[in-house]
Amino acid sequence: MSEQIYPHALTTVQRVKDLLGITVTNADPVLLRLINGATDFIQGYCNEFFAQKTYTNDLYSIWGERQEYLMLNHGNVTSLSSFQYRAGTPSNPIWTDFLADQYELVEPDPSGMCKSGMIRIYAGFAPLLYTSTNAIRATYTAGFLISWSDFGNLAKHNLPADLTNLCESLVTRYWKHRESSGKKTESIKDSNVSWNDFLDSFDTDVLERYVRPVRFI
Repeated sequence: MSEQIYPHALTTVQRVKDLLGITVTNADPVLLRLINGATDFIQGYCNEFFAQKTYTNDLYSIWGERQEYLMLNHGNVTSLSSFQYRAGTPSNPIWTDFLADQYELVEPDPSGMCKSGMIRIYAGFAPLLYTSTNAIRATYTAGFLISWSDFGNLAKHNLPADLTNLCESLVTRYWKHRESSGKKTESIKDSNVSWNDFLDSFDTDVLERYVRPVRFI
């Protein structure tokens, strides 16, 4: 089976080829690996998966006294379909729905997306013990739509353009400097590139805008 670009890749081979002025196909496999590697680097740096996905029964532990806010593992939440607390015991849990008026997503934008992925629980976690492991679980959809054939149509593709630009910039920079003396890479075959070596202050500013913070406040 031939190598495949990630379905969640932050750009495409053709877009990078357009930037580099490449019209032949012999560079495609290397560009594919670099795009996948740059995508991994950006998502790892930001501690976030950017493509839209549904997370089912994501578990959260509670530490400290009556927390009022819960930070979900992922931001850019478009829907929260289930939010429950655990009673019973670890071996025999009883999952109970929070009442609809006991919680809400914090500051969703006009489209309904909650960028922070933060939930406010009114009166704190009233049904819970002050400290509990795996005390909460949530099912939610988070992330951005990716459909490159619909780029510019926010109803079908709303991946932020600055993330795409960053991915393309890293790949094209590496491509142009791959023959330079002193480059730091172990294996282009596996895209094991030291992407940090190609960051400038603008890149870091973009990355910092999307870094996922710690869950609890």
